[in-house]
Amino acid sequence: VQVGDTAYDVGEGWRPVIDAQTNVGAFGSGSFIRVVTDGASTDPVVTPATGGTYTLTRIMTTVNSDDIAERFKQLIDDSGNFVAEREGSVVRITCSSAITQFDISDSAGDTAMIRVNRELDNFDDLPDTCQDGYIVKVFGDPTTGDDDYYVTFDADVAGDFSRGKWIEGLAAGSTYSLNASTMPHKLVRKQDDGLGTVTGTPNQIYFEFSPVDWNNRTVGDTTSNPNPSFVGQTLNEIFFYRGRLGLLANQNCILSEANVYFNFFRATVRQLLDTDLIDIQASNTKVALLYNAVSIDEELLVFSDQTQYILTSEPLLSPKTAALQPVSELTNISSCRPLPLSKTVLFPVDHGGYTGFT
Repeated sequence: VQVGDTAYDVGEGWRPVIDAQTNVGAFGSGSFIRVVTDGASTDPVVTPATGGTYTLTRIMTTVNSDDIAERFKQLIDDSGNFVAEREGSVVRITCSSAITQFDISDSAGDTAMIRVNRELDNFDDLPDTCQDGYIVKVFGDPTTGDDDYYVTFDADVAGDFSRGKWIEGLAAGSTYSLNASTMPHKLVRKQDDGLGTVTGTPNQIYFEFSPVDWNNRTVGDTTSNPNPSFVGQTLNEIFFYRGRLGLLANQNCILSEANVYFNFFRATVRQLLDTDLIDIQASNTKVALLYNAVSIDEELLVFSDQTQYILTSEPLLSPKTAALQPVSELTNISSCRPLPLSKTVLFPVDHGGYTGFT
């Protein structure tokens, strides 16, 4: 398929794969206590799984949350088992090995402090101070249908334990990138400069064949934001349709994010957007490997070797509405690309001893 001076090719027998590298972040870089009480008479207790119990008692009513956090920092530092840092009312606790369990309690009904250790029930409980790159899994709400999601701390000072903001991010340990060498490549028409730097001939026209810079998975994990279905499958077709880049592989038609041609992952896992990628399987009672796609009169026709489908999507093209519905059952020759003619499509049909056109 060609757009302007660039053509895109799926190659022959190419099977996309996901690169092995995973997201690291600062998932295991400490645990955090956020003190949320001011002037409370309480007896906080911190129990790290690998090193004893630390109890802070008889906090006077005139003490604020920053003072409480500072006294916790001193108490934990004095233990010699952990290292504590404080910024405002937040204490960061680290040790030489990963803190796998971390519990807190207080005499105010466990409302005076909030523990942050990799997972949390409520986004609003997250502190506004944390380690840059720290990853927390926030559990979804079953009553609203919200999925679990991940947030990453973006500190105001890069690499530091400081104030900042939480942004939706990728799970620690999750793969995230499509291997560009196994994905469609681009062929770009270019013109050399006046010195002939590339070709040796000034202003010479030449072509450059190279991989595409595909977007990475940036949020969720492989469950909430799964790999596109073409991963591990042979790519049969590439096309553009209504602001999306499309691929056919196995029984699926996969369309990129709207107007973001090289993104085949969801932009957020907190809700399904109308602009998100579309990944749908042909609706049929028999196996239908998809080979060709033709856009005509603002509709997309998709072909298997025995069935022809139309992409339906009302009132708009989105992952919520898109479906591949069969419109005819004609045995066609998949190696011959259908030809759009005005408002019709011409394609070869196998009639046993001879070939016809429909």
